[in-house]
Amino acid sequence: MFQDCINTISKIRREKIEEWIANKLQQNEISHSSINMCVGSVKSFANYLVDIDVQQRNPLKSIRLLNADLDRRFVRRAMTSEEVKRLLKAASVTSTFRSADRAQEFF
Repeated sequence: MFQDCINTISKIRREKIEEWIANKLQQNEISHSSINMCVGSVKSFANYLVDIDVQQRNPLKSIRLLNADLDRRFVRRAMTSEEVKRLLKAASVTSTFRSADRAQEFF
């Protein structure tokens, strides 16, 4: 995810992550929520490095997450009653597997 801008712990810098965010926003390939998830992960890792005394401070602490509400790729909605009926019908005619049977399919 960040291998193009961070290849060692000592190179974790706020500017590099902000550059990565700007690049992803410009490419418009992933949503704000996905960007936030990636940034949250690397911020958590940086916090962990502080906790185990590898770094003295978290250089990513000041990075703010994006407003995911401004970039809705998929709007969730409740299923209609017709969709629920079709789902239940499909589930009732599909054969069921016990987990042991399912595992044997892969071996």
